[in-house]
Amino acid sequence: ISASAGLAALGVLSQPGTYDHLHRIGGRLRAGIQEAGRRHGFATQCLGEDAVFGVRFMENESPRTWMDLQAHDRALGLKWGMECLRRGLLVNPNEKFYVSVAHTDADVERTLDVCDDAFKACRR
Repeated sequence: ISASAGLAALGVLSQPGTYDHLHRIGGRLRAGIQEAGRRHGFATQCLGEDAVFGVRFMENESPRTWMDLQAHDRALGLKWGMECLRRGLLVNPNEKFYVSVAHTDADVERTLDVCDDAFKACRR
């Protein structure tokens, strides 16, 4: 079953434009979350690649080591993640976002709206 699932996934990923779609959607999501956080006064970093990234609340804009990544505000990450969950966005606080080929521009818009509302709630 696992091999069949892997082959099916490779079939989808080999379609023309798949990676362009992932980078476009994921890049828009990363930039939007980071911009919203900063607009609400949080030192927000969306670290990683467009299709797999983590949201961290930290001042260091260029972390280079694992220890650099540990210097983030875990409590704020948990609070923000819980606010996202309360609004219907399933996130694992202080962990990664995974962008799928099934995600659409409408999904990104909805996610950014939820994230923005979560940032507003954290400011209160």
